[in-house]
Amino acid sequence: MQLYKRLRREFEQGLGTIRGLARKYKVHRRTVRAALKNAVPPKRKATPRKRRKMALAIPFIDAILESDLKAAFKQRHTAHQIWERLQVEIPACHIAESTVRSYVRVRKAEYGVAWQASSQTAAAWMMGILHSDAPLRVIEKEFPSGPASNLVGLIEGGRLRDRKKALAVLSCLKGIRTSVIARCLQMSRRTVGRYFSRFASGGLDALLPRKTAKPKDDPDREQCLFSLLHSPPSAHGISGL
Repeated sequence: MQLYKRLRREFEQGLGTIRGLARKYKVHRRTVRAALKNAVPPKRKATPRKRRKMALAIPFIDAILESDLKAAFKQRHTAHQIWERLQVEIPACHIAESTVRSYVRVRKAEYGVAWQASSQTAAAWMMGILHSDAPLRVIEKEFPSGPASNLVGLIEGGRLRDRKKALAVLSCLKGIRTSVIARCLQMSRRTVGRYFSRFASGGLDALLPRKTAKPKDDPDREQCLFSLLHSPPSAHGISGL
């Protein structure tokens, strides 16, 4: 930056030519012309290097990271655990742990951006189904054949709890991750899995179990309880101390 300022200042003040400034500061004439064209130096081109030692490890590491996306957070691999597995499963790959750490850090950041974008897309799809004027048309387009059309009635006119159940099942059928569904619908991942397993095993009747009818009042039983509660203890063989 300072060199560019000097070159521009001396050339503008007439203290030297392009060839003279190049000889004075021991730079190429292209550098002087670049300084006169732009006050900010251009970024250097990063030449990608071939990772010969990482060629064997990259597919192995990517497979582990992709499988971790579907696993629970506490069950995911750390960079150190991936490096230990490399030493055991691919002994011919001699790479340092720091190299594995740097690669895993970059890949996790890329997966995080992709996961965030997919989460936003999934949330937009769920809200579109929930607020659509004709959800049956959207569901039939997404699921041309299957029991998903049975859930339209719940989404259109069901209670909020039933609508969330139906939307959770539809999202599972679409292939959206359970964590994304749970975050969008504000429920636990276990609840989402329970709703889907109920629907898969017994359909709509299992998803929405019928409430048991309240037993009717029995006058004889009420009279028996009333007399029992209002009778003295001596009537039941209990004597006071």
